[in-house]
Amino acid sequence: MRKAFVILILTGCVGLLAGCQPKAKPVATQPKQEINLIGDLALDPTYDPARSGAGRFVSDREFTNSVGMQMAAVRAGAFRMGSPVDEDGRQDDETQRTVRIEKSFHISVHEVTQKQWKAVMQSQPWHGKPQVAVGDRYPATYITWAEADLFCKVLSRRENRTYRLPTEAEWEYACRAGTTGPYHFDADDLKGHACFEGNADANHPNEVGARRANAWGLHDMHGNVFEWCGDWYGPYDSKATLSPRGLSNGEYRVTRGGSWESMARFCRSAYRAGLGPDARMPTVGFRIVLVRE
Repeated sequence: MRKAFVILILTGCVGLLAGCQPKAKPVATQPKQEINLIGDLALDPTYDPARSGAGRFVSDREFTNSVGMQMAAVRAGAFRMGSPVDEDGRQDDETQRTVRIEKSFHISVHEVTQKQWKAVMQSQPWHGKPQVAVGDRYPATYITWAEADLFCKVLSRRENRTYRLPTEAEWEYACRAGTTGPYHFDADDLKGHACFEGNADANHPNEVGARRANAWGLHDMHGNVFEWCGDWYGPYDSKATLSPRGLSNGEYRVTRGGSWESMARFCRSAYRAGLGPDARMPTVGFRIVLVRE
């Protein structure tokens, strides 16, 4: 099944183009490494993180930062990244592998909001753009990858902490919250957990937190807006690995989660999309990770 990509159209028009492969392939491949630190349990293809308790949400460590952003703590642990071959809606780049996240981290409970963006960056990239609702609790959109990365750096200097975009593996680990299916909930309850094509009631994202959270307290991991990750988009193999960070360079950056315009299959936990890093879209925002030193 051909891959769905979101691609920047340089003429000034942007949109979500499904079923369109980029002409250029990534120029680098993920470096091979011998993995011998994960342990037999994580290397076992039958390993079930939901039963092991790996990464269980640490509620007593949640905090609110200087711009009112709730940060949830996620423990280090292992999980099965990607999707099984028989998952409905599966794309051919969702290779399943065991990943161990070596270090615990904090991740924002919601996407970065317009209020939080303005407090840090003193700008409004979404101003006057179509498919935008203006308000403190709406997600900041029309943000390029570099601008999202800069937001993290400015906030890091402000608080003397280290914020960054989540890696693709961290994002999926946090999204799944110990689950192994297409979504972090029963697939029959998609409308209660995600703002997507099937229930979006307006031509713009919902306010953050309008749908139910996953087991680790994170909202909008499915739908509302796609979210930038730190990785370059590209293939990966099925070998078990430690805290992967993707390719060293490439043409597209990873986005995850689907949006309010997306069909359900593009909101799945394992769904991967590649987007030109200079793209500004009403369907793309981001959330951030705090590195625990």
